[in-house]
Amino acid sequence: MHYKRPAFWAVFSSIAVVIILAFLLLANPVSGYSIYKHPETFLGQNSLRAPAKVRIVDHLSGEEYLLTDANEIARVTAIVEDMRISKKELSKARGGISDSRYAITYYEKIDDSISEYRYTVYAAPVWIDNNIKPSCRFNLINREEIFQRLEEVFDNKSGRAAYNIDVLLKNKTPYIGDNSRVVALIDALPLPRGITRGMVELATAEPPLWRND
Repeated sequence: MHYKRPAFWAVFSSIAVVIILAFLLLANPVSGYSIYKHPETFLGQNSLRAPAKVRIVDHLSGEEYLLTDANEIARVTAIVEDMRISKKELSKARGGISDSRYAITYYEKIDDSISEYRYTVYAAPVWIDNNIKPSCRFNLINREEIFQRLEEVFDNKSGRAAYNIDVLLKNKTPYIGDNSRVVALIDALPLPRGITRGMVELATAEPPLWRND
């Protein structure tokens, strides 16, 4: 039985192809991209570290969770950091009404109002709002794992936010037109089941903009 040895260049080419494929798999693993490493998420390596509080809204159930405990916040942040997203965006739409299940919002101060956030990470689809420019939307590749871990966090917590007395007293005002205080007061109130927070608007035909009790 006779056979010919493959030519040197054929062997070399085969080895080169294997090496290139291995490199591509390592550079762009099947498990997706970290939200930190993807260039279109606007997140730095420490963007989500050391917040004063984290607010999580489940848009499906309408439940809201407010975390101020450092260990709970670190647990949620670890889950967010383990998200793996697609390289290619699902949509180039930025901002607008969210079609994501969860909104995870990071605040620098305990008494920051709903609009004074540092970052909001939406999942899924995944997109990030840095309070300046929202990112595009990406597929959450490990969705089942991430959702299960988030639900485990909620298992030991009530979905109804407690009254924040300090914030209510600090922002007490007789003026409906005081936008920052009114929004802070609304933000400090618990939400009924099935209701999510939206936009606050004042519709008035003429001044004065105050309310008498």
